[in-house]
Amino acid sequence: MLTIGIPSKGVNNSLLRVLSIALSFPFVEEVLVGINPGVDNLEIPGSLSADPRVKIKYHPSDLGLYGNFRYLANKATGSSFMWLCTDDTPTPQLETLLQIANSEKTNLVIPNWDSSEYFPHLQEHAKERTHGRMPSLNSNRLRVNSAIDVDPSWMFGIWDTKYLVSIFPKRSFDWLDVHILQKFLISNSVRLVEVPQPATIGTWFWANKSPHSVSPS
Repeated sequence: MLTIGIPSKGVNNSLLRVLSIALSFPFVEEVLVGINPGVDNLEIPGSLSADPRVKIKYHPSDLGLYGNFRYLANKATGSSFMWLCTDDTPTPQLETLLQIANSEKTNLVIPNWDSSEYFPHLQEHAKERTHGRMPSLNSNRLRVNSAIDVDPSWMFGIWDTKYLVSIFPKRSFDWLDVHILQKFLISNSVRLVEVPQPATIGTWFWANKSPHSVSPS
């Protein structure tokens, strides 16, 4: 069983876009939506919210991105779990990844991926794609090098839910995503999968977005 967790800042068209994508996969049995307070507060159409697979939580206070990630993972009932951010697009070959996750009992299955600028006013990515790098797992030395030079986009594969919850820190801190990925890279239970249509990770270089710190200090 696969649970997809969607973290969002308010309700906007980008959230509706990925919610529709998640529900388009018939093998997805649960879609959790965690909504932090935000400026955009559109109404989620009944065609989406009425689907029995959808569970929506409006957080009364802002949990932050990591807090929302934690909430979604902890609430998942599926044996497999993945996050789907509102500026990303999963690979259409998601079922293949799930089958591998189920058959090989891996902690994380990572598909090949590309990055592309995301434009929220259009709810689409730019045509230009940048090939995303993958961790190197062929030797202990290369594995350690990958753990030192983590790409946070590796988080958006399919996780073993129990394993993910067991390693997710109870409190949020800067570079939490890197911390999680370093733990899984040394677990020796990861599978890299080449799919015909890569996942797309949205970037916002056009908006000159600076990283946000968990603590103002």
